[in-house]
Amino acid sequence: MVDESTAGCRNKMLHLPSEKVTIPYLTSDFGLTKIQSIYSTVLPCLSMLLMALLTAENDSERRRKKAKVGKIDRAQAVIVVIISILLYVRNRGSNAFPLILGIFLASTGTSRRVIDTFNRIGLSIGYDAIQSSLLGLSNDAKVRAHEFIATSNQLWGVVYDNINFTLRPSSQRLDSATRQINATTVAVFSFPKRFTRRAYASALDILERNRGRSSRSNFTVDKLLPSEEAQEAARKAFKYAVSSILLSHGPGYLGRRKKTRAIRKMVKKMKPRIRQLDHEKTQFFPLPALNEEEASVGGTIRVVEAIFLKLLSLAEDVIDTELRLMVGDWLTIRNLRLMRQERKYEFSRFLRFDWIQEAAMPFHFQLNAMYALFRTHLGSTAEAMSNPSSLEHHRSILRRSKLDPKKPEYNKAKELAMHSLTSRLLDCLRVVLKIDSYHDLAKWKPSPKEFEAAVDEIVDRFTNSDAAKTALKSGDEVLAHSILFIRDALFFWGFCDAIRDADVGRMWVVYDFWVFAMRGAGCNNYGNELLEMKAQFEYEFPPLLREVVERTWLVNRWGKRGRSIPTDLYLEHNNGFLKNMFAAIGSGSSIQFIQDKSSACVEVLRLFAHQMAEWFGKTDINRRHMEVSIVADIAAIGLDLAENRVHELTVGRFIQAPDLAGRKKRKKVVVCDVITEGMKLLVEKDQFTQWKQRSLNPEAFDNETDTNNDSTSTALDPLEPVDGFANPNGILEVDTAEDMEFISDNPFSALQFNDNE
Repeated sequence: MVDESTAGCRNKMLHLPSEKVTIPYLTSDFGLTKIQSIYSTVLPCLSMLLMALLTAENDSERRRKKAKVGKIDRAQAVIVVIISILLYVRNRGSNAFPLILGIFLASTGTSRRVIDTFNRIGLSIGYDAIQSSLLGLSNDAKVRAHEFIATSNQLWGVVYDNINFTLRPSSQRLDSATRQINATTVAVFSFPKRFTRRAYASALDILERNRGRSSRSNFTVDKLLPSEEAQEAARKAFKYAVSSILLSHGPGYLGRRKKTRAIRKMVKKMKPRIRQLDHEKTQFFPLPALNEEEASVGGTIRVVEAIFLKLLSLAEDVIDTELRLMVGDWLTIRNLRLMRQERKYEFSRFLRFDWIQEAAMPFHFQLNAMYALFRTHLGSTAEAMSNPSSLEHHRSILRRSKLDPKKPEYNKAKELAMHSLTSRLLDCLRVVLKIDSYHDLAKWKPSPKEFEAAVDEIVDRFTNSDAAKTALKSGDEVLAHSILFIRDALFFWGFCDAIRDADVGRMWVVYDFWVFAMRGAGCNNYGNELLEMKAQFEYEFPPLLREVVERTWLVNRWGKRGRSIPTDLYLEHNNGFLKNMFAAIGSGSSIQFIQDKSSACVEVLRLFAHQMAEWFGKTDINRRHMEVSIVADIAAIGLDLAENRVHELTVGRFIQAPDLAGRKKRKKVVVCDVITEGMKLLVEKDQFTQWKQRSLNPEAFDNETDTNNDSTSTALDPLEPVDGFANPNGILEVDTAEDMEFISDNPFSALQFNDNE
């Protein structure tokens, strides 16, 4: 065995200089697989000895007379670790495994103290060697990005967003004050292989794109209204959503997959498919972060120039020959348009930036949709007792004390909204079946036809505006409020499901209604962006350019059906990964660390961390596993809904607004249909006309105040991805005493439904 150990120490395949580690070694040609093969060949006796020790029968197996599942695979992985420690302690040059583990530790945010401890044990290389390897990986990533841009015939786009790091928050000294790094992260993403430059040359033609700009004048408010086809598509989407939710979370018989196989097969066929994109794996090429902020027009100009001239190393004469696709959130898109408007009189075509084609991304629409949902349906603490259909009432029942009603974090807000939606739909099923108790739903054993009939009745009675108006006319504000929440939440659920399936046709159906809902809920920035998108896609863009821009919305990291995500969400995942690494550096962190050792190789490190955990038999934790269990939430809310008979028509049931000093009591209705309200604002109050005039002639409005925009439109993105409502100018205020938009202490405007509507 000593001779085998000597042969292992002298094996050149196990000697890997830290600065020469490559991306393929960590990803496509995974290093641990190679190391395992070398150990079994060069050290067979030691491998067999360790295998015999690790796979020997233990007391538990002896009693059960059955070996543990996966015992051999786990033993083989442990053998690699043990032999690596033995070789590294004897010869520091045999560092292949310690190098891999060291990079894994650094990429997951492990502190230097832990890494140094692991180095003493023989599990990891030293901290400085890890930093050298990260620098080498970043350089390799930049080379690969340049090669793709220079040689690939595929179309590609650029996504960028701001990222903020706080330096030295716990080290307050005269020479070491807390400050914040405001940087910009960038990534290039590829289109599917069929999107070649030859096939889509006309789509990238700048003049062809510009010819359609005058067609915007044909866009009228009548053409903005949802068509009968869109309304029917929305109903089908609601039917599928209700069916899926009931099958996923229904008690008793509905939860048994084998027993309900016929129903699930029927629901699967029920799923609407309008225009799905392909699921080809997307290639990503993150670039070094820029030490520039992109929140201002001047900063955006510097960012755009740095991306194309410095990071991508393209010449000006090459850049402005075709459209360059740049995507991001609303603030990014707004600044790109203002930048183009500011530079429109430059002599150089490059400096006019007319070669940029911007596209707004879906994830930030999801953020704003959740913001609108809470703004409309949260309610106040004071009225929660009289409104058992409000989200605030459900929040208090579930004791979500960490969910700040003024600034709810997106994932927690989404969790509460979806748990509330599921409970409401199950209660609607209880009402349709005329069952008294929520627990009695477990006894229902429907046939496929009976299940479909119940779902149809739920959709007709509890998911549309007409049903809410009928409830209001009957004097039941609580039922009307719950119906409108179910409708708005189902739109959100359907939009998320369409993103997973890469069905842009279904996304457009939701956009057709959100263009009014955003306006009615006060999210005017994204409401205006939806108007801009409809004008571009229906009147300005050539057909091929529409296809190209839609393709920028979604990416697929794994190349699997049902795994698509918004492009801007991919960058947010990268930013979260970077912040985790950055936090581990401590007081010695700087923008140089982000640029040289993490931001360019973040995609490689994310993939490597996934493969490393998978190799040792540990899968990634799904987001749903981090949420509170929905079973207890459904039971608690379901019992409350049944006790208060929320979904049973009760004449004369009004929501009592709190009696505040100096405030007038509301007249009749505190329930707001944001879609109807948005239609009124766009049509009756001429906000569509104002937007159209501004978009056709922006220079005429440069010095005027835009009354249609949110107060957040000047500097900040209204919704940050980590804290969805952190913007101080756009937070969700429960007490609206100083907000003249509202007449009561709740987020529902005093919308009056006329009998003639």
